[in-house]
Amino acid sequence: MTGRRRSRLRALLASVLVAVGCAHFRHAPPPPPSAPSAGAVAASEWPLARSAAQQAAIGGRFERADSVLRAFAASYPGTEASAEALFFRAFYKLDPAIETSAAPEATREARLALDAYIAGGALQPHYAEALTLRRIAAHLDSLHTNVLEAVRPTVLGTSGVRDTLKLRDDEITRLRAELEQTRSEMDRLRRRLTPRP
Repeated sequence: MTGRRRSRLRALLASVLVAVGCAHFRHAPPPPPSAPSAGAVAASEWPLARSAAQQAAIGGRFERADSVLRAFAASYPGTEASAEALFFRAFYKLDPAIETSAAPEATREARLALDAYIAGGALQPHYAEALTLRRIAAHLDSLHTNVLEAVRPTVLGTSGVRDTLKLRDDEITRLRAELEQTRSEMDRLRRRLTPRP
């Protein structure tokens, strides 16, 4: 190879290297990392909110548990974690330890919350449990209604009143047994869903 050819080859090689090097630097630098999505923030905050609600419920402070979960869901609407908050709001509202006078209203609220959770579809993490709880809530609601109807005074003669009272007492006894059975099922579900420390 002559000297001239070598010089041309070196010049060509140098220009190719320069072109490749310049092409490499022409690419724009990667964009800065974007802010985390609402779903990611909700997912990172959910364990703390769930733990606070769980501790309140364990302590029998169901209104506090509901308040924590309601505030969390309002802060992160439409996220997977807010759907979980909805499920646990319903779950705690069905706790048999809720004050008896508030139980019928809490049961109705639980049914509505479970309906909304179930509407999210079968991919929800607690979908099967929500279906079972929804049936339990409907049963409890029916029991509350029956107890109220059984306790209402009726206008009858003396013998009719005695018969009505006997029927009412029998019905209340039956309903209490059903309610106790439902509470046992709720306790079983609560133990199953409560994470172990």
